[in-house]
Amino acid sequence: MAYLSRLAWRASESVQRVKALASQKKQQQKIYPIYDWQDNDIWLYIKEHNLEFPEIYIRLYEKGISKNRLRLCSFFGDTTVAGLKDIAETEPELWEKIERRYPNAYLVLLYYDSDMFKRQTRKRTALETDDTDYKAKLYDILYLNTAKYNIPPETKKLLRDWRHLITMFGEYMTPKLLKRSCEAILAGDPKGRSRRAVMNDVCIEFCEVSRREQEERDRLISTVENVALGRARET
Repeated sequence: MAYLSRLAWRASESVQRVKALASQKKQQQKIYPIYDWQDNDIWLYIKEHNLEFPEIYIRLYEKGISKNRLRLCSFFGDTTVAGLKDIAETEPELWEKIERRYPNAYLVLLYYDSDMFKRQTRKRTALETDDTDYKAKLYDILYLNTAKYNIPPETKKLLRDWRHLITMFGEYMTPKLLKRSCEAILAGDPKGRSRRAVMNDVCIEFCEVSRREQEERDRLISTVENVALGRARET
């Protein structure tokens, strides 16, 4: 028995939906009746047919959330997680249900705009402004006061490799890489994956610095040659 599936995918929802719709092969089992509908088409249909919908959509819209961002289907997606704070502010009862079902929802609410969710807003950046000298801290961890840090045992076995990395490429490490190194050592890097990732980024930075230095040398050589050639012509 053949079944016919009707999917409510719309191309205007996201770039991913456009790609998914474009990649679909002709199949008799699937149809997409509203693939070309816009947000206004959806709300117009709801109004004309007097359909019921969750009141929270109205509250979110009144709060200033645009129609194309009124999504409640997934609370923890990388593009929808920011809506949690709006739900907590406008629908306390729904927020309580979410917390009961997902005990870590409060943490998500706190860090939705951080690197944890591949986002970094200006406000979060300002709050997380860090003046720590991670180069000094890294040297303190690896060379000066290793014993005072609570480094996981398996990671302690790899400190020699970390020291070798710093000795070879420390001068090319950016503040961000120095911070990553400190965090990786203290959090634990038993298989050395974090060290290898840092090593890879350091090598990229080293190649970039070498390229810039070579370009500068070429520019200086060219300048000297042009000056020498000019003087030779004058004589």
